Amino acid sequence: MASTIYWFQTKLPKVVISEAFNQLLEYDDTTTDGLVDGDDLNKKVRDSKVYFMPSSNWLGGLLWYYIARANKKNFMYDITDFDNTTLQYTIYGKDQHYTWHRDQDIDTAYECKFVPGHKNNTAEDAVMLQGETMRKLSFSLQINGENDYKGGELEIEDNASNVHVME
Repeated sequence: MASTIYWFQTKLPKVVISEAFNQLLEYDDTTTDGLVDGDDLNKKVRDSKVYFMPSSNWLGGLLWYYIARANKKNFMYDITDFDNTTLQYTIYGKDQHYTWHRDQDIDTAYECKFVPGHKNNTAEDAVMLQGETMRKLSFSLQINGENDYKGGELEIEDNASNVHVME
């Protein structure tokens, strides 16, 4: 059975990390406050800055390699692009955070409207309406070195409530 979590622990060449970091710094002045559930500003839940860059940026191609690899090895979803064809770049400064949250997935977005014997079964079914366009996978790429900050561990909770700490 496939796992709900799959990750790669890899070390990119320093020159790639440096180039990505320098390019991302160019976006720092155009960031906006990170929102919760798409449109709610709640700094108790999420205090960060975000920028949405086009997935056609070279970082998109680099990340797509790992996303496609994880998908092929574990999930086998029919995915063709990034959510809204953008990459979310998030900056966390001192004392900033994003509390426990769940990215949208089939468990959080799908509300079955299928009623056996009912003639309009597919009319309002979320999978039928947005199954090909809903977010299926989420990823995180941390580009700062582990000695550049204190805290900030990425923790992922799977559907069985097991917490995995990404080091």
